[in-house]
Amino acid sequence: MKLLVVDDDLVFLKLVELKLRKAGYSDITCCVSANEALAALRSSETLFDCLLVDIKMPGKNGIELCRLIRREPDYAHTPILIVTSARERHYVKDAFMAGATDYLSKPLRTTELTARLRSMGQLAQSVRKGREASRHDDRAAEPAFGFDDAILLENVGGLASHLALENFLFKINFLRRFRLSITGIHVGDAQSWYSTLDAPAFADLMADIADAIWYSLPASKIMFAYVGRGDFVVVSGRIPVDSIQHIEDTVNAHLGERTRIWSEFGIAPVRAALGRPVNPGLISLATVPEYVERAIDLAYRDRRKAGMGVLRRLAGRGADKGRTRDTDRFNELSYLHDSKH
Repeated sequence: MKLLVVDDDLVFLKLVELKLRKAGYSDITCCVSANEALAALRSSETLFDCLLVDIKMPGKNGIELCRLIRREPDYAHTPILIVTSARERHYVKDAFMAGATDYLSKPLRTTELTARLRSMGQLAQSVRKGREASRHDDRAAEPAFGFDDAILLENVGGLASHLALENFLFKINFLRRFRLSITGIHVGDAQSWYSTLDAPAFADLMADIADAIWYSLPASKIMFAYVGRGDFVVVSGRIPVDSIQHIEDTVNAHLGERTRIWSEFGIAPVRAALGRPVNPGLISLATVPEYVERAIDLAYRDRRKAGMGVLRRLAGRGADKGRTRDTDRFNELSYLHDSKH
């Protein structure tokens, strides 16, 4: 994995490099400023797979650098690890909003650093799949990604990777999480589009749909992610349950405005179903992935909107995700509720 490390502290920079080399990483470029890092990104013959950026630097700080990196087409979704001290934790939300994927706290522990880099390596593979999809022109060839894959859609405002969204929810304190809503959105007919379109056309269609969804959401929106299978998850300020229908109508109105363009490619009118928002409680045993999974499941509950029930979705994803008994019970109750309507 090709790494770029940015920190104005030369001693810390050398220490990180030594830790990385000891962990088996050899392709490392070190920079002491945001400007030097941007120059390295633009001049490198091969793309970097992951970036480690200090949050507090003279001139452009790490948050500003994140924003600038995300404007570079080749690095719109490259994993970025922000490095912070304990005194800088209040900048974490700003870092995620600027495009950070995750963050590490100083002093860096080797075990934590290597674990995060393994996770970033998996995301880097997903980024490469997305790039392959955009360059993939042969309809007869093997698709560049699977239908279940949470591919990274290009040029969509507010869109984060699935991993970055879960990291954001995990890292913020529980009081702030209590003030948030997590809402699932399911786009009908995505399976048939994946079967009939080539990889870049499917990715472009989902990106266009994502763009329409984002600009239809209320002002309290924070970020959202595509999680595969035509499903999105939105993190926002608290959303009243009785406002979901209005938001869904707005989303579908925006999708309807693009129907003429999509119909030229044989795409039927696109509709999205929004689930009831999941509002994390102050005291809860649920994990962040379980909150996200519940939000997606709720988007499948109304067959009249989504065209399928919870059981079909669970059959599609499979039970090998390691769900807890609590989540399984929630899904069972959701299906029983559906069966009565």
